[in-house]
Amino acid sequence: MNEIIAWFLENYIFVIEIIGTLLGFAYMYYEYTAKIALWPTGIVWSLCYLTIFWLQGFYAWSVTWLYYLFANIYGLVTWKREAEKQGEYKITRMRKSWWLPVIISSVVLTIPLLLFVRKFNPYVTADLNFGAVLIWVSEAVSTSLGIVGMYLLARKVAEQWIFWIIVNALYLIANIYIQDWPIALFYIAYTIFSVLGLVRWQKEAVRTSSDFADSADDKIL
Repeated sequence: MNEIIAWFLENYIFVIEIIGTLLGFAYMYYEYTAKIALWPTGIVWSLCYLTIFWLQGFYAWSVTWLYYLFANIYGLVTWKREAEKQGEYKITRMRKSWWLPVIISSVVLTIPLLLFVRKFNPYVTADLNFGAVLIWVSEAVSTSLGIVGMYLLARKVAEQWIFWIIVNALYLIANIYIQDWPIALFYIAYTIFSVLGLVRWQKEAVRTSSDFADSADDKIL
């Protein structure tokens, strides 16, 4: 027993990564099939990855996963509330008028995140070599797009998958660079599932006057 405890203490980050990866695959399936179980799964998954990235020094990603934690709670409440109103919370398409404010929001979020990552990420060295720039940009951009994508997911908008394709590809590149193979392998699968998810959700999306994306005032918030 003492040997098991000692091994765990020496390898606890790896253990959390394995647990987080398994939860991530479950989350991926529930998101792909638009099942409400994705939200409670996402709450635990967020706690795992928040811990991992904080210990690795990816503080912007840690902040992102803290946001994901609360966003998963928000998504659970939102989907349950809308399901009670409509009988089912339907997938919708994002209107053309949404794209400009969504893109502007992503850019505005990216700018302070670039400054934050430059200051606090230990992988972003002073000489800004190729690897440092890769980590710097991928962490900041994936964080801003993830924040926007998570909100669109909570609103069950099909085009949220576009954001996750980019985010997951950036996570994949960064984790390959730092040779974090369990998380890198997960994000290979998640990037592929994001493409498949986009196709599936767009096919299932419907437009009705009661849908969020088709509300009369055509506002995002």
